[in-house]
Amino acid sequence: MVRRSALDFILTLLLLAVSRGASGQSSISAEDSTPLVQQPSGADEETTVDTSSAEYNPGPRQDPLSDLTLGNFFSAGWNDDFAVRSRATGTPDLPLLRVQSNCMLRLFRANFYEQTGLNSPKRKDLIDCDGWIDWSFNRRMMLEVNDAYQWVDPRTGSPSASGGAPGLLGRIQLVDTEPSSCCFNFKVTAPNVPLAVTQTTLNYGLAGFEDLAYWFPLDRVGLYYSFTLDSYAGPAAKGVKQTDAQYDISLAKTITDPDTPIFGNLTLFVENFAQTDLDGSEAGRTLVTITPGMRFNLGKCDRMKMGSNNCLIFGTDIPVSEYRPWYATYRFTYIKVF
Repeated sequence: MVRRSALDFILTLLLLAVSRGASGQSSISAEDSTPLVQQPSGADEETTVDTSSAEYNPGPRQDPLSDLTLGNFFSAGWNDDFAVRSRATGTPDLPLLRVQSNCMLRLFRANFYEQTGLNSPKRKDLIDCDGWIDWSFNRRMMLEVNDAYQWVDPRTGSPSASGGAPGLLGRIQLVDTEPSSCCFNFKVTAPNVPLAVTQTTLNYGLAGFEDLAYWFPLDRVGLYYSFTLDSYAGPAAKGVKQTDAQYDISLAKTITDPDTPIFGNLTLFVENFAQTDLDGSEAGRTLVTITPGMRFNLGKCDRMKMGSNNCLIFGTDIPVSEYRPWYATYRFTYIKVF
């Protein structure tokens, strides 16, 4: 029941975003509507753009970004310089931990997580370190190269193991308007043979963002969602799954200003992630997790050069479904925005 209701809700959100983009004009846009949250005193009525930081610090005055939709997919954005949208409401669209990102980025990202209490007779804990470089060529297309390395802490009497696997991700922006963002992601990850992962993983799907200030009287609250499919290609044991679905709904509330020292754009979030095996001997098995976390940049400080382009994210995955392959996953991420 949890899996079905969550999946129905995400599909509804995806249909909403696509239908708004296909019309060639957002149903609620900066040109024809006013956000439900009043702007701070002295704020410009016109949208401004900061292309220097994913933390969306107010930059020099620039022309507002034009809307990207499905209606102008082939004619707009491809020849535009990379730019980050700064919304009139002040709500930032930020990379989080579990939900896939939905916008164009230029950054380096280092992730660390530890899974404890593995439900395995041979493996006790798993540690993962991976790095990404995201580079957007314009307002429509981005590529990401990444590499991950994992270490397994064995139980008594079992051998230790470690290994890495590179990956490549492509992102196409479908919709980028004042209240909404939606993109298509496609990722390929190589096998990790030392850890007995013998198949190549093909991941593809949609990710989106809604600024809830345009729907409700909420200040700097964003709704994130993603729906993706994993397909596995290559040799595998009999009964191993070949396809699974992953879906996520997340809420994030930003509390501080981008330039606040140490805790710039302090954002508290909760991510609700689920993964369902669609075939194999365990078809229908679903893992559901909740990830509370926080994110902030280092802001501006007169005596130290830290900068709002340096961001930290912390969170913990807590399984809440009957199927629990591990006890908890502790996550830490560092982001350097170019």
